[in-house]
Amino acid sequence: TTEGVFRYAPDVQTSYQYGFNAIIRGITTVNDSSLYGGFFASSEGAPSLIQPDSMQPVLDYQFNQVSFNYAATYYGASDKITYSTFLEGQDDDWSPWSPRPFKDFMNLREGDYTLHVKARNVYDAESDVASYSFSVAPQWHRTTLAYIFYGLCAIGVIWLAVKYYTRRLRQQKIRLEGIVATRTREIAEEKQKSDDLLLNILPRDTANELKN
Repeated sequence: TTEGVFRYAPDVQTSYQYGFNAIIRGITTVNDSSLYGGFFASSEGAPSLIQPDSMQPVLDYQFNQVSFNYAATYYGASDKITYSTFLEGQDDDWSPWSPRPFKDFMNLREGDYTLHVKARNVYDAESDVASYSFSVAPQWHRTTLAYIFYGLCAIGVIWLAVKYYTRRLRQQKIRLEGIVATRTREIAEEKQKSDDLLLNILPRDTANELKN
């Protein structure tokens, strides 16, 4: 041909199962804020697809909507490539295969997540899995400090309630003691009147015998 010489060798077996990779090309959050541009920097400063532990971001809760774009390093019938994802921390299993090279995750709760993505070519060969880890911080009212504050408030309420009821019981005790004292005094006064009345009516000796 005009493009060169081609040799057809029917006895040479072609493998369509050779290894290839899925790669995460980019990650964005709310308002298309870029979180990841397709590679990391190794300790030597060279580009790397391996995520270091020190580069696992913690997103504020307001940025809990995350979009992933991915691809595969397989270029034969690339339009037939399909993808499956598994968001560790939310999903129970891998998603159905889809030709869409992106996935959006909305309203993620606080917690630790790792997205796993794999590709499958037209010959049903699956790629190695690409992964990306991140965390979503809780809203302020669900933070550890907030729960400590709630606990302190609960302790404070219990303390005030105990103090209120203790004071109330003390006041009731004082009131009851006052009632008892008043009643005792009234009984004593009534007895004294009764004794005086007996002395006025009966002879002293007889009155004393009755009092005893």
